[in-house]
Amino acid sequence: MSAEKQIQFRREEEEIAKGAKAMEDPERCSICLQPKAPNSPSNKCDQCLDKIHKVPTGFAFKVVEGQEDKEFECPICLCLIKGATELPCEHLMCGECLLHYEKGQTEKAEKEEPKRNPEFLCSVCMTPYKVQDKKFVKSTDRFIQNKIRVHCMQKDCPWIGSIKDYEVHVKKCDYGKIKCPYFELGCLNTFEEQNLPKHNAMNRQIHETLLLNVLNVLAKERLENRTLFENQNKTIERLEERMDKLEVENKDLMNKYETQSNLLIKNTEEIESLKSENANLNQMLQQQNDNVLNIHQKLQLLEKENPKDIEKTLKTLKEQRKDIENLKTFSKTVGELHGTLSDANVKEKALTFLYLYDKDYIENEDVKQWNDFVQQINTNEDFNGDCDYLQQMKNVVNGYQVTVYSKSWGIRLFQFALAIDHGVIINKHIKLCPQYIVKYISVINHNTYQDFNKTTRDMKWTKHSGGVASYLSFHQGSRCLNVAVMLPSCYKNVYILHWDEEDKKLKIPLNRTIVSLNGDKRHSGHFVMLQIEE
Repeated sequence: MSAEKQIQFRREEEEIAKGAKAMEDPERCSICLQPKAPNSPSNKCDQCLDKIHKVPTGFAFKVVEGQEDKEFECPICLCLIKGATELPCEHLMCGECLLHYEKGQTEKAEKEEPKRNPEFLCSVCMTPYKVQDKKFVKSTDRFIQNKIRVHCMQKDCPWIGSIKDYEVHVKKCDYGKIKCPYFELGCLNTFEEQNLPKHNAMNRQIHETLLLNVLNVLAKERLENRTLFENQNKTIERLEERMDKLEVENKDLMNKYETQSNLLIKNTEEIESLKSENANLNQMLQQQNDNVLNIHQKLQLLEKENPKDIEKTLKTLKEQRKDIENLKTFSKTVGELHGTLSDANVKEKALTFLYLYDKDYIENEDVKQWNDFVQQINTNEDFNGDCDYLQQMKNVVNGYQVTVYSKSWGIRLFQFALAIDHGVIINKHIKLCPQYIVKYISVINHNTYQDFNKTTRDMKWTKHSGGVASYLSFHQGSRCLNVAVMLPSCYKNVYILHWDEEDKKLKIPLNRTIVSLNGDKRHSGHFVMLQIEE
């Protein structure tokens, strides 16, 4: 024999030996040799037991000796027939066994040839049969269950009776295996029912310990649930408080919306009125042009008769034409000025934030149009001539330049501050009214409402909104403004703005560090403005 054959035989012998050893191992399944579940009463694993239970069987009883039972033995499962079913060849089998066999044959036929009909054969004589030809034999089934005497399935039980009577006996059989009443608590023993009192007596202390452990766990869970319930109640209270504040804020927003709607309607009416006035002016201008044309025609007729009067009349016409041109310029300027003043960006000062900072001011299209409009008026010769109402218009426009899209940082900031509410985060800004000049400031940020409410619970704090609170204190003999905010995590920087120069804003740490304003009183006053950045 070659060396390779010897090695192969040796390996096969080792594998057989391992398999035999595994079969003897009580911790492994006797079928697939895989590890069983701990404390399992069966010698098979759960997977194999599941497969076994899926295969139907008849009555697996041991028949009392002296009775002929072969006639009533199912040739498929080799047990007493359950649900006796007779084939055309007069052989009896279990009804469930036949169904399981027919299902397997059908699946096999579908795999081999999908459109082919499955073939069913009797397990005894191999005679083909059709499903519709088999029939249930009720009398035989009744005979098997009532007349054949069988032993109890529990080992050592002396009971003998019919299968029908076994259904009553099994409920009170003293030899049946049961689990300990404390099985779910940790006592994993199984034993015959008649040994229950003995088991309880021997393991009383263990059972009491298990009960105490369960009681301790339940008490701990009860305490945790109570704490959770209290926390949830507090959360609900906070949410209700927040809901009330949101309702108030929503009501304020609705009032502002209604005010804005009314203002828009009023502006629309004013614009329509202005359009009507412009139409009347255009009509008057057309009439003036017609009059000039008529006079010009008359002059041509009179030119031959009186040249001096004609020169005088021409001078008068020239002056009238100049007045007409001035009226056109005045009408156009009034329309543009009225359109700018009725714009929401001008009337609603809260929108000043759109062009508050210099970089936004330079790029804002409305600001560019307004400044171009002012420059055109100041450079137009008509507004610098001897026409009184055009000069007045020029002065009016230059007067509006101070407050409309103002070039002054301080005026823009003051307009924005007047328009927004106190103590509310609006367009990344917060307005506070400390009522005194402050020389120091500190800011602390919170990530949650719970932390914010915990910090501002002290009576010294004044809550202005759901996310802003403040109070005044003294530091080194001077007033210090202390601010608490609740900002989203994306915001990292807070600055206090200077009322005269944009570049003089100071960065404030968000960790309650007290920052000096360097003695510059223009960081505070009637208002303190804070800017929030990401």
